[in-house]
Amino acid sequence: MTAQTPDVLILNGRCFDLYTTPLERYFKRIEWQPKYARWCSNNLRGYVARWEVFGERLFLTGLFGMSWIVPAHLVGKLPPDPDPFEGYWVGVKSLRLPDLFPDQAPLVFAEWVTERLVVPTGPRLVYMHLGFGSLHAAYRTIDVEAGYIHSIRDWDGREWARETGRFWPDDEWYKNHPEALVWPERDIEKKEASAESESDGEPEEDEDIEADFRYELAQSDALRKPCGQAPSE
Repeated sequence: MTAQTPDVLILNGRCFDLYTTPLERYFKRIEWQPKYARWCSNNLRGYVARWEVFGERLFLTGLFGMSWIVPAHLVGKLPPDPDPFEGYWVGVKSLRLPDLFPDQAPLVFAEWVTERLVVPTGPRLVYMHLGFGSLHAAYRTIDVEAGYIHSIRDWDGREWARETGRFWPDDEWYKNHPEALVWPERDIEKKEASAESESDGEPEEDEDIEADFRYELAQSDALRKPCGQAPSE
């Protein structure tokens, strides 16, 4: 499994990557998992979710999954996509929060979540080509029970490695594993410029794929901003 695209967590107005996938617990509880017309190795679950902490509660406030295959019993019954994509896939739509929680979106109290959320808060020190395995200089854990925040703790990276039974690299390890050094952070503008130059003269199908990629990237990036609403209580 390659390194995975994380969900996002908005905490005190700041956006963090989330190295935990709380929505998977909901799918397990309802014994249903969305299926997609295509998937990428860097996002095997098929979606990105946005979570926000309001006071002592955790909320699911955003969701996007590309090329979701709509179940037969939901065809024609789903709310309209607020930003539809007219792509080349047939019989699919973007998976959005109202598709799962039509009566609660955009503020879905995450009452099914009872677990420790893991948030990397320091710079990435070592890139690991596996799940959420990259090592960071600092972490924050948020212990949640039935959707309520019970405790928040900050960890030094070395301390967190000891807590989780992981190794912590020293100079000798870096010398012997140059492939694990930090990869550059993504640069959306550079990626788009590169994609534009590479798409010149390509067949129309490749242009459709590029449009598909641009749309997915824009929607995922939009989730890195707060939903703009807050619970009344």
